Amino acid sequence: MIVVYGEPVGKGRPRVSSRSGTVYTPKKTAVYENALGWAAKRSNTRVGGAPAVAVIRAYSAPPSSWSGKKKREAVEGRLQKVTKPDIDNIIKSALDGVQGIAFDDDRQIVACIAVKAYSEEPRLEIELLSLDVDAGMVVAAGEERVVTARTLNEVLAKLAGGTDGARLADCEEARKLVEGVRAEEGGVSVGATAVHGT
Repeated sequence: MIVVYGEPVGKGRPRVSSRSGTVYTPKKTAVYENALGWAAKRSNTRVGGAPAVAVIRAYSAPPSSWSGKKKREAVEGRLQKVTKPDIDNIIKSALDGVQGIAFDDDRQIVACIAVKAYSEEPRLEIELLSLDVDAGMVVAAGEERVVTARTLNEVLAKLAGGTDGARLADCEEARKLVEGVRAEEGGVSVGATAVHGT
């Protein structure tokens, strides 16, 4: 899994220089996509040129002005994040940041599950699963899980929390468990595949 700690940054609109007329990417977007690229290089996430599914989770800290009760409700998933950045811009910056490193080209991403939520630890997580067909079954294989079903739609349902799937709400807990096991087995420190925020 690719993880960048800090508040998620959506893709900014291209800007046009008033002097030269050239189009450029806003600095905040460029810096964030660079951090995503470094996190991708440090992770083991590689799908090459295979068709793939992206699962993107954008966690933001609850506003400091909120009461303790409201912050708890937000972190527990009972309050939804309906503020910026927009989910489509998060997806675009996430995929653009890891393109050419974790996968060859974003046209091979055939499906995407994206979620905005609150967490005490703001971050962006990108899970990539390569797709293949084996004995008539669609197999989505990632770093941390393999999902098999008859169709791509069934694979997506399982990834999003349907029958036999890992619920998205459990992913943070699962990540902490996996990191704890890795730390015990090989001395790998928590966050070894992460770049700390911008």
